[in-house]
Amino acid sequence: MTALDYQPGDGWRYPVAVSALPHDGFEGGGDVDDYALVSVWVPMDPFLPEGVARTYVMARTGYLSDGYIDEKFGGGLTSDRLRHVADAIRQALNREGVGE
Repeated sequence: MTALDYQPGDGWRYPVAVSALPHDGFEGGGDVDDYALVSVWVPMDPFLPEGVARTYVMARTGYLSDGYIDEKFGGGLTSDRLRHVADAIRQALNREGVGE
């Protein structure tokens, strides 16, 4: 497992955990090693220390757009927080953005 405590300087921390998929019962398209479970804590309210943890299966390689992160992890985040969540996941997976 890889863990990252991303701190962009906005007063929030964006912890990300990347874990290997279990090999038993994998039914995805491709090699199980090409994917990972990605969990991130997302701050929701600007004035309360509340947030939500979300987990998705993601590819380990390729470009990672803010739009895709918004689809999976966003759900009402401000554009600044969305960018921080995207940057945290990109850094944890060592993936690049698309220049959005």
